Amino acid sequence: MNYEIKSLLEEVAFNLGAVREAKRRFADRLAPDFNIFDYFRADEIALSSCIADLLDPQGTHGQGSKFLVMFFGKVCQDTNWIRSFENCKVVKEKQANDQRRIDVHLEFSEGIVGIENKPWAIDQYRQLSDYAKYLEESARDNNWLLIYLCNNDPSQESLTTEYRKALEEKEHFIHCSYFKLIDWLDC
Repeated sequence: MNYEIKSLLEEVAFNLGAVREAKRRFADRLAPDFNIFDYFRADEIALSSCIADLLDPQGTHGQGSKFLVMFFGKVCQDTNWIRSFENCKVVKEKQANDQRRIDVHLEFSEGIVGIENKPWAIDQYRQLSDYAKYLEESARDNNWLLIYLCNNDPSQESLTTEYRKALEEKEHFIHCSYFKLIDWLDC
């Protein structure tokens, strides 16, 4: 009896290994772990989750860093400081301080990027200013960028015009509309 159980377990282990290897080899063509229905919720968190998963080189889409490279090519043409996209660490709802969470946080060896996704809600008081301050402090001496994903300009209460201009001049802030996001996904 012990021999039969051991034999069965060895066969199962072998087959699981073969399945894992097949998934790895064919992920870029078949995306066996990707399920579009994971994103069927009409809210900001679901949209942020979808964006984060597509940007994640380890995502279930199986495309490696292709979506990430295309995103920065379409949305952020001035981020030539990013040298390696493969080792990007993607975090959803990154805790920025006691009260705030950045929707999508990307960490590269050369710096960090925060994406604030605002499809419907309005900005909170000092929200983008707080995110910019957090990213700057977290980056230390590395590069950093805050991307505001919204079809409207940020409110004065969230980010003053003067502070926004200063951030844009230093290439620390990009306002991206959903139309540009659609261009990214149309590639």
